[in-house]
Amino acid sequence: LRRAFNAQRLIYLRWIDLSGADVTQVVTFLQCCRALQETDRGLALVVCTHRSEENRDQKLLADFVAHTADYRMTIAGLKTGFSATVTGSVEIVDNLESDQSASRLFHFKLSDRQVRVFAPGSVGIRT
Repeated sequence: LRRAFNAQRLIYLRWIDLSGADVTQVVTFLQCCRALQETDRGLALVVCTHRSEENRDQKLLADFVAHTADYRMTIAGLKTGFSATVTGSVEIVDNLESDQSASRLFHFKLSDRQVRVFAPGSVGIRT
């Protein structure tokens, strides 16, 4: 990575799924990537992880990623169970926005070949 930085290139590093990886090694690697980002903004790091309250390692890793992220997207099913109009929620958090995190919440509905995303409470509104 450092050689690519010296060549003045943009680097996009995607880590599709951190689940099951050794937490200590992943945290060390992500800290190194964040340190590189501080010296040169040419690195974009996109990370996906799953969180389970029952799995301590997944919870620790997801919390670490959420804490260090510039932007965070959390996708979750409904906690209350089944709904005919809403499948789940999407929360987008901008940790770069001033001194406090700016959060936006959306709902979504999955169907056979599409995903509808809409503001909470607007499911019945047709445009």
